[in-house]
Amino acid sequence: MKRASEDATGPESGLRARVAARAPEGLCLLANDAVLHQLVALLNSLERNADRERPVLVIPFDAAVEGVARELARRPYAQLLDAPEVLATWDAFAAAARDDPAAHAIWERKFGRPGLHRAGFYRCLAAFDAPFERFLYLDADMLVLDSLAPFFDALETCELAVFDDQYRAPQHVFDLASPRLDALFGDRVREEVFCTGLFAARRGVLDAERRAAVLAGLRGGDAEVLYLWSADQTLLNYAALKTGIRTRNLYRERADAERVHTCVSKPDLVVRDGLVHDGGRRLPFLHYIGIPSTAVNAACEGRNLVFPYRDLLLDYRYLRDPEARPALRGRPRPFFRPPGRARRLWRKARARLARLGRGPAAATGAPSRENRTP
Repeated sequence: MKRASEDATGPESGLRARVAARAPEGLCLLANDAVLHQLVALLNSLERNADRERPVLVIPFDAAVEGVARELARRPYAQLLDAPEVLATWDAFAAAARDDPAAHAIWERKFGRPGLHRAGFYRCLAAFDAPFERFLYLDADMLVLDSLAPFFDALETCELAVFDDQYRAPQHVFDLASPRLDALFGDRVREEVFCTGLFAARRGVLDAERRAAVLAGLRGGDAEVLYLWSADQTLLNYAALKTGIRTRNLYRERADAERVHTCVSKPDLVVRDGLVHDGGRRLPFLHYIGIPSTAVNAACEGRNLVFPYRDLLLDYRYLRDPEARPALRGRPRPFFRPPGRARRLWRKARARLARLGRGPAAATGAPSRENRTP
């Protein structure tokens, strides 16, 4: 089993020694056993459509990674991050950044337990300490469908590169009701925010100096602009805007006619030979945003649960061992059921609370990455 570990000279230097001879570029993923089926599908898509030259580092979402470790043992290019000091650094940064008693009180009332909401998601930020001079981070609920070189090439002229239209739905990034937000960032909120499901960056961009500036700003009153129900997405966007991280959005740089929509929420994507096209243009990746791991796991257990582009996901999940693919049982049942009366009333109440800045935003505009559960 290939596990990345630390040595006596520092928390990530042992890992650096293991992969530095292979490539200056690498991929970082975030996973635990709850998303193992999705992780396998993602790794298989990387092998089929990208390349195996870049090493893959999997950051543990939590301690439940036994299945992940077994899977990575089958793949010589992949390693599981086993660097407690690195994880502790980023866990502490997240805890300090969201050290807002009012937010914690709301989370505890809603979920019935104290502590940081969606704590494991912040660990994607540990990618900034990965042993790659340049890295690309991807959520586990994705399929890679084309070369990843453009993301790494973009880092020649910026510090962080993304590909999405999250700027159309900034309500999933910041609290738009905050009177401080406009004074702090102005029009940049609707121009520069991005989805943290995929981003390329240079190692160390979010270094100790920038992290200190982030914490100073939040403690000085900026914490009110963070979106209460978001995790790494609101924090990394705040850090980028606050500290001046030079960012490129490759989606926005395309001409309108060349833009592609990479989320499964778009119903008319065309699947052909294991690839996906939007208006004849090949997608670089497909993001199963809003599809929880419970739905994917149910399909992998043979339940005939329907969700967008399910069969493509199953194709990649069982690409290496098609004989293990289960036959789906029973009549097709949509994962998304039409809401009943109680659900409709709750949605109206939630939308009203969101307008008042007291609850999670209603699902408008671009789909929210925060809907996903590990």
